[in-house]
Amino acid sequence: MDAPERDANFLSNKQDFAYFLSPDNGDNLYQDKIDDMVQTKNNRLIVNLRDINEYDPNLRRNILQNPMEYIPAWEDALKDYIDHRDVGSVEKQRQMLNEYKIGLKGSFGGQRVTPQKLMSQSIGQMVCCEGIVTKVSLVRPKVRETVHFCEATQEFSTQKYRDSTSLVGQQTSSTYPTTDPNGNNLTTEFGLSTFTNHQKIYIQDMPERTEPGSMPQTVECILDQDLVDCVKPGDRVQMIGIYRALSGRRAVGQASGKFHTVILVNNIVKIGIGSFSKSTDQSLSANEIKNIKKMSKKKDIFNILAQ
Repeated sequence: MDAPERDANFLSNKQDFAYFLSPDNGDNLYQDKIDDMVQTKNNRLIVNLRDINEYDPNLRRNILQNPMEYIPAWEDALKDYIDHRDVGSVEKQRQMLNEYKIGLKGSFGGQRVTPQKLMSQSIGQMVCCEGIVTKVSLVRPKVRETVHFCEATQEFSTQKYRDSTSLVGQQTSSTYPTTDPNGNNLTTEFGLSTFTNHQKIYIQDMPERTEPGSMPQTVECILDQDLVDCVKPGDRVQMIGIYRALSGRRAVGQASGKFHTVILVNNIVKIGIGSFSKSTDQSLSANEIKNIKKMSKKKDIFNILAQ
């Protein structure tokens, strides 16, 4: 696919999702969810595949088979939708600086797999992988954009960085610039630079779902931004994301022929006892607290609870 055709598909997918979010669609399913997301200063909108299927069944099938063509366009459409909202100037500036993400949930059909069933034909597709968390890395910062100051010219310059997990653009070099095009020294302003949270976790086949006589398999999952530090070893989870192969590097300027596969996660759902969705509201209402206090004053409260 050449560049003009790729740009045309990106614009078409962006316009299609913008219409899906807009009140002109008629369903108006996500306007309140977007309002809540902005008010709570979250940056991830969870979209149900059932709603996409009711809007366009072909779109649901395409997003599962070719998520790389749709997710970046949808995230761009979501940012434009939020940026054009009528809010205050300070809040408007904060919204325009934010980067918004799309997560999926719902029924994945044949894309619902376990680490043992993740094969090469799933590479590049959206998957829902169920397993138990066995290892969790530390949450580390990952640079997105650096700001550099030149004392000779008294000017600032910026440089953006993308790694192999980025959904758009080519991977960039990880080295910081030390001089400008004219040879003047640059000082990196770390306080003005932008970093994002980054974490790796590993999930394995659940013992109760592993086929007898087979070895449980492990898959690496990449978490970014708001998804980090929300699971711990021993949790049974559904990792929803893009199954992608990343190339390895043997040396500077040389690529290795060995690839390792990871899941670029866009949503996490806990399963089993005590499970809850990340977006579930766990707080008690004022009426519920009032009823709890009222029941606690009864002398036969133990008999009532035992019924």
